[in-house]
Order: sequence, then C-alpha cells, then structure tokens
Amino acid sequence: PRGAGCQPQTARCSKLAGMAMLAISLSLATTPSVEIDCGSGMTVEAAGCGMDAQVMGVPDGTSWEDGCKRCNEALALKGVFDPCGGSGRCALPTDRFGRTTYGVWLKAHSAPSPPPSPPPLAPEEPLSRDALYLAAAALAATAATA
Repeated sequence: PRGAGCQPQTARCSKLAGMAMLAISLSLATTPSVEIDCGSGMTVEAAGCGMDAQVMGVPDGTSWEDGCKRCNEALALKGVFDPCGGSGRCALPTDRFGRTTYGVWLKAHSAPSPPPSPPPLAPEEPLSRDALYLAAAALAATAATA
C-alpha cells in the first residue's frame, strides 16, 4: 500500500499488507454461502421462516414467476415453511419508479412469536413480629398436645 505511506521493503509495510490479507481471508472464511436446492437446478441462499432470497438458476424458457412458484412448492414439500404458515411468496423487485428490475425473490413470513410469559408472582411480604409470635405459639401448642 504505497498510498498508505509505506515503502515496499519496510517491515511496517509488509506487516500492514499481511494484516490486510488476514482480514480479507477471515471475512471470506466467516461468510459461508449455502445454496439450498429447490428443484430444476434452481437454488436459494436461505430457506425458512423470514427468508428473503433471490431464486437463482431459473431455467431458460421459464418465467421468473413460474420458476419461483416451482421453487416455493419444492421447499414447501420439504417442510421448510411449516413453522411460518406453510408457504412462501414470490416477489419481483422494483426500482424507485415502480419498474420491475432483474430477478425474483422468494420470501416467507417470520415464525410466530412464542406466547407471552406469565406475569411474575408477587413477592411475599415478610411476616410481622406479632405474626411470627402467634405462629410459634400455635406450633408449640400443637407439639404440647401431641
């Protein structure tokens, strides 16, 4: 990086270049790309509740909408949408003027939220000194008669 103010032969320059390469390597290693097959050579990068993924590999001669519908059906048969309503939906992206742009996306609702937790129990109030005395006296009387 000559623009960073280091000379190619200096230790500082090679250290900076090494650190940059390490950062790039780590970022590539930690961002896996998993393709999920949805039939006819089509794939999506993610499938399931909350998905918003472009359908890739729509076969020639097949409209984006038809390819997306087939992909949706294949994933629904695999059960990937069961927790979020049973099916996804296809969407064609549009630009800011409302014109359809390139590609088709398969989207699914998020999984339903779990039911709310019950309210916490009210803390017990400490017993007064009189209540403790009465409880001890009742316990002593019970023990004396037994």
